[in-house]
Amino acid sequence: QISACRCLSSSSEQSMLAIQVDEIGDENKLTMNKHAAIPSLTSTQCLIENHYAGLNFHDTYTRSGLYSLPLPFIVGCEGGGIVREVGSDVTEVKPGDRVVYLQEGPQGSYAEYTNVEFTRLMPVPDDVELDVATAAAVQ
Repeated sequence: QISACRCLSSSSEQSMLAIQVDEIGDENKLTMNKHAAIPSLTSTQCLIENHYAGLNFHDTYTRSGLYSLPLPFIVGCEGGGIVREVGSDVTEVKPGDRVVYLQEGPQGSYAEYTNVEFTRLMPVPDDVELDVATAAAVQ
């Protein structure tokens, strides 16, 4: 499980923890960025506070260089969590909603926060635990 957002107390800049790839290679090339920028929203995105991130072959392929991406990048394209902010054009979900998501390509689910297009979100029913919903959706 991923912990909550950390704000830098010495400035107004917000940061988060994120696992990123700075250099192509095996799992030893994953690094912890303790000061990754919290992404800014577009009008059709939601900021998700990640509680769970899916791990799949796509993640290993990007890390190993099989799928080429500009460095550095935050790994992960699937997850589950809580909607914290919504873009100006989003009416389908609201802050506080529990959701799971599947995105195309790495969008940074190995981070405390990820921007997700609202069309990629799936609501989690109240009677389903978030870990179970995330596991069912990502695998």
